[in-house]
Amino acid sequence: MNYFFFWQPSPEEFIQKAQERVRTAAYNSLLRGGYKVQGRARYFVPVNTGYLRASIAVAGDIANLSVQVGSRLKYAAPVEFGSRPHTPPFEPIRRWGELKKIPAGAVWQKIRMQGTDPHPYLWPAFIENRDWIVDDLAKSIAKAVMKSGE
Repeated sequence: MNYFFFWQPSPEEFIQKAQERVRTAAYNSLLRGGYKVQGRARYFVPVNTGYLRASIAVAGDIANLSVQVGSRLKYAAPVEFGSRPHTPPFEPIRRWGELKKIPAGAVWQKIRMQGTDPHPYLWPAFIENRDWIVDDLAKSIAKAVMKSGE
């Protein structure tokens, strides 16, 4: 004699399992997008010493379904967005001027009078990958929903 057992989850169990699969799929998709943005940002970022390029990282938080791409270096935002006029320390500009064979005094004075120009690297990297991220997110969620019915 053969016995067959059929188990069907309760609606609450089904919904909870579906939510977990969708959250995991969405988070993994956002991470993939974050790594694509990171790669392109490292391509776009202006390089002097290479510290800024190397510092561009991806951080995720599955609880809040969020992924961030960026740098913790204090000069990362002024490179991306530019800066208002200010008086910077002269020594780092002098060293940079020597590397670039540019008169440091003129650069220092320009920053004091006009600030620095923006050199966007994160925003263009995101814009370049935005459609791919949205598409991958939609496909990942759809696939997770379909698997939830198994």
